[in-house]
This record gives sequence, structure tokens and C-alpha cells, in this order.
Amino acid sequence: MSLTCSGEFWRPCRKLRDLEAIVLTDLRQRNDHRDPWDGSDKADRSGWLTPTLVNPSLIFLQHLGTLLAIVSKKPGVFSFCVAQGVSHTAGLNKRLKAPSATLAWARTTVDASPDKVYAKIADMSEWQSWLDKDYKAKSHTKGLLSSGDGFHYTVGPNRVNATVIQANPHEEFVWSDNTLMGLIQSQHKYTLRKVGGGLFKPSQTEITVKQELSGPLKWVIKGKDLEKQMSLRLTSLQQAVSTPQ
Repeated sequence: MSLTCSGEFWRPCRKLRDLEAIVLTDLRQRNDHRDPWDGSDKADRSGWLTPTLVNPSLIFLQHLGTLLAIVSKKPGVFSFCVAQGVSHTAGLNKRLKAPSATLAWARTTVDASPDKVYAKIADMSEWQSWLDKDYKAKSHTKGLLSSGDGFHYTVGPNRVNATVIQANPHEEFVWSDNTLMGLIQSQHKYTLRKVGGGLFKPSQTEITVKQELSGPLKWVIKGKDLEKQMSLRLTSLQQAVSTPQ
């Protein structure tokens, strides 16, 4: 006994063990023809989550409905599974498309010029001089990163993929990243502003760092905890730029 359904991706299914292979094939074929999701931002296009990849539960339930309809000989089971998949997917899409919000920010002033501070932030090889030992950054680009450059860093066992989206030397450095397969997406923005300085005074730099979060699991990160970490990093950065080379 078999069931034939309309559509390019449907397959007759007699055994439960066939279901996994069918779903994976379906996802792979849909992914090969997917459209970029929502925006034109390079970081979004490089992320794991796209509209078609957000729907594995729907696709799985569709195929599961086909299987159960065959086994139980009750076509209504198929409609129920599809309805549950549509409901779940709609809720997930809504959470994914929720706008990002500034979760935390911190500010400090250091006794160093903006170009010296910028070099510590925009050069991955300099991160080890002011970030925690748990942070290990790697990039194929030597020296200062530019807009569009990709890099990744690890925080303990977690790998974070990142893309530079704004790089204005001595003024601003912004990157976006994602972790947990894109379920948490962040944007980190460092803004530099020259303050003070003069004929007999050394120049200073005001550093403002902000972090925005989006994604369905952004709620697991607490703003107060993040601001404490930011303050500690800025203190370490202040010490790093003040130390003679």
C-alpha cells in the first residue's frame, strides 16, 4: 500500500526508517533553491537561518502525516500534522523577525589616541592583549579588518562566526555574529571619539560599546550581566592601550 501526493517533494513512504531520509532530501532540495531571507545584509545571508531552513518542523510533520495516514488509514491525520507544523513555524518565524534591541552598553575614556585604540579592536591578533584568555579569534585577513571581512572566535567551547559590517578607521568598528546555529544573533558596535588634547595635554579617546541582540533565544542573555562583562573588557582595553609597546 502506498500514498501518492501532489508536489515535487512528496514520496510514497511505507516504513518509519524512510522518513528521516525523505525529510533530509526535501530540506536539501529546498535549500538549493532558497531565496535570501528578508534583508540584503551580508551577515544575514551568511547565517544559518533562512526562511526555508526555518521550516524543518513543518516539512517533518508533513511527511510524518503522510506516513501516519498510510498506517492508520485515516487521511485526517495528515491534515492535523500539517496544521500543527504551520502553527509552530509561524510562531518561530515571528520570533526570528523580531527587531533587534540594544541590550547593553558601556563607556570609558582612555589616555590614548583613537588610532591606537582602533588598532586594538579591529586587528584580531590584538584581541589577546585585552580580552579574556577564553577568547581566541582567527581571521584570514592580516592586520586591520575591513567591511565585509569574516572571522570567527571561540569563547570556551563555543564557536562564534562573525562578519564586519562597518569599519571606519579611528572612528567606528561594527561586527555582527551568531551562535547556537543562529538562534542568538548579535551586533557589536565600538564608537571612538577624540576628547581633550591640546598643546600640553595628551589626546584621549572616549570609547562607547553597544551590543544588540536578536533571535528566538536572545532572552537567555541578561542585560545587566552583559554590561558587567563590557565594563571589565573596557578596563582591560584601557590598560592595554596605556601600556608602552
